[in-house]
Amino acid sequence: MSSKDNKGNANDRSRGSAGAASGASGANTSELAAIIEQIRQGLTGDPQHDAPYLQQQIEQHQNHPLAKEIARECGRMLWDVLPEEQRKAFAQTMDKDTANTMATLAQTALLQREGKSKEALQTIEPLAKQMAQSMDKGLFKDDKASRYFDFETPEQELVWRAHNEEKRTIRHATQPFTQVFSAYASCLYDAERFDDAIAALKKALRWNPANADLYLEIGENYKRLGRMPAYERSLDEAYKYIDNPDTLARFHRSKGYLQIDKHEYRIAAAHLVLSLVYQESQMARGELLYLQQKMHRDFTKMQPDEAKDILVKWGESVGAAPETLQALVGAIKWGIDQDVYTATRAAVKLYGLTGDEEVGKMARDLVDALNKMESEK
Repeated sequence: MSSKDNKGNANDRSRGSAGAASGASGANTSELAAIIEQIRQGLTGDPQHDAPYLQQQIEQHQNHPLAKEIARECGRMLWDVLPEEQRKAFAQTMDKDTANTMATLAQTALLQREGKSKEALQTIEPLAKQMAQSMDKGLFKDDKASRYFDFETPEQELVWRAHNEEKRTIRHATQPFTQVFSAYASCLYDAERFDDAIAALKKALRWNPANADLYLEIGENYKRLGRMPAYERSLDEAYKYIDNPDTLARFHRSKGYLQIDKHEYRIAAAHLVLSLVYQESQMARGELLYLQQKMHRDFTKMQPDEAKDILVKWGESVGAAPETLQALVGAIKWGIDQDVYTATRAAVKLYGLTGDEEVGKMARDLVDALNKMESEK
């Protein structure tokens, strides 16, 4: 299990859009928009007037059915009216907290690499409990206008959207919840506290439900508990969000181990063979040798097309989900105009998942362009 990189900074993430109220639906949308417009009309452009005024509006609407949404919109307007020096002080405070969090994550990872599992758990646990308390208090709580996530990349958000209908505005949490809970779960796994690790991973999923590896890690904990049906459900939940060849290989390896446990050795071999298409693995080859001894058949000679046919016949998932592939195509198109880093990542992932040479050429061209851009800085 590994933690994930957090992108962006507190200053960028603190900014809200003026039209966030448009994310709600039906009558609530109109009512919220009307209230916010009425509040906005009371702004003068003078921070000494507007800051207390907005705080007063929050208090006046605290018993309103849309109190959370109104408070959040007032908070965004408050940011807009803050003088630059106050904005900087606010952002610096948030950046300092983020720096401390990242230092804790780095120290935890170092202790794990050094085999100091107990010390690693002691390092990360207070931070994880603090963040859990923040969640309980409603920090970045969803409302009728917005949903808050901690996606790692733009393409990951697009993959999530491809599998979920969501009309509300998606906003980014300013805290690296996913990293912290994932790192905490890793330490809990090392301590063989598997139920606690599952609970931590589910908290991580709350913030990044498109991270397929989190589902797979939940499955590993269920496997250690001997809860094989739950293990299988976790693998199936992971599948639709798999957006890169390494995770797809891990998925097929895990499916292979599961099928061995079920004594479905031919299906197991097909999964293991297909995993090797996406990533080389001595573990997978070792399992194929085990099956060879068990079944007196050399499954290492099974071709990928034969493996796919076997899995399709038995209703098993093969390759990445079509919706996910289409989301990556969309990420490439968006990224070419908006963000070459996103376009490059998405193209490399798509090529790894499909082997399409046209996509491969595009990926290589994007990598070359990115390298040239970096060298000219």
